[in-house]
Amino acid sequence: MAAGRLRAVSLATTLALALTLGLALAWGASAEGKPNKPVPEDRIANIQLLGINDFHGNLEARTLNGRAAGGAAYVDSYFDRYEARNPERTIRV
Repeated sequence: MAAGRLRAVSLATTLALALTLGLALAWGASAEGKPNKPVPEDRIANIQLLGINDFHGNLEARTLNGRAAGGAAYVDSYFDRYEARNPERTIRV
């Protein structure tokens, strides 16, 4: 009895995966087939994203040639400078 139940669950799982894959492929193919309409200029927004993804825990500034270099405060001041150029359309990530 357990072998029959295992076979039924395996078949149901295989069918579900096959159906999911088939639907994903069909959906992707239909999305590519539609021509893109140009976006009107008044619907386009220029934004500025400010972020850093390679910080590695360097929160404190280091001393280099007798001067503080780097650190979180430096990065924050750098972001402040660039955000001031476009304050209404800047996103910090």
